[in-house]
Amino acid sequence: MSKISFNNKVAVITGAAQGLGREYAKLLASLGAITIINDIATDEDGNPLANKVVNEIIKGGGHAIANTNNIACKEGITGLIKAVEESYGAIDILIHNAGVFVDKPFLQFEDRDWYDVINIHLNGSYHLLKAIIPLMRQRNYGRIIMITSSVGMYGMANHASYGAAKMGVYGLVQSLKLELEDTEIKCNLVSPLAATGQTSYALNKELHKQLDVEMVAPLVAYLASEECTHNGSTFVAGGGYFSSVGIFEGGGVYIPKEKLSIESIFGNISQITDLSMGVHISSTGQSAKKIFRKIFSGRRANKQ
Repeated sequence: MSKISFNNKVAVITGAAQGLGREYAKLLASLGAITIINDIATDEDGNPLANKVVNEIIKGGGHAIANTNNIACKEGITGLIKAVEESYGAIDILIHNAGVFVDKPFLQFEDRDWYDVINIHLNGSYHLLKAIIPLMRQRNYGRIIMITSSVGMYGMANHASYGAAKMGVYGLVQSLKLELEDTEIKCNLVSPLAATGQTSYALNKELHKQLDVEMVAPLVAYLASEECTHNGSTFVAGGGYFSSVGIFEGGGVYIPKEKLSIESIFGNISQITDLSMGVHISSTGQSAKKIFRKIFSGRRANKQ
């Protein structure tokens, strides 16, 4: 198997000054990518943490520049894209890793607890992709990796805004995969599990040791490579475990109009909620076809 290379590929990584984003940037840079380390975080003296990562990459023989634009707002994203365009003229890879979360019961939320999280995860995704995809279309090439979360897919108490934002990103990618399917631009999702500054508080020492951030980066790098042909897929990665996630729909029940009532729903609720005959649904069209097949077969059976 030949070694995957990122020579001269321009990669923008948001939230890249620490944690998972830092590992993504370091790995891509070690394989030849030109990495833009976007992060607003600073140390206790007010120095951008992005500069530290840039220095590490350069010392290792890689190529990186720091960028401190705030991608939670449209103006910050415009500044980021302009800086990259002026320096390199193209963007081949986007890894949108930046994020925040609020750990608080939903009924204790203040408006800012909702909007601060939505702005960076979901609205930031919108503005980033709206700016970057046209540049990728000009060259008919791009690799986009968006970060989702099990909190969005499965839920977690006290993280309502984070869960809503991350599932919003999931839905965004499901639409984009269809709009980009006739291009060489691939857009995928990763749900990482790793011991970072945001997750360490919830992990015991043994789990902390098992969930090294370095063990997520190879999957993200694969999705950023020319070799990746997946589009619209969702992956789970953590501690050496890798898997794919899909939405499944049960076999379903057909109830004719003349028999449809609240009571008939109650009487069929076990079958309605049964997922043992579930099938993977990858598009709205596929879901609609499945529904209509059930309706038409049910009507035929009802006439007999």
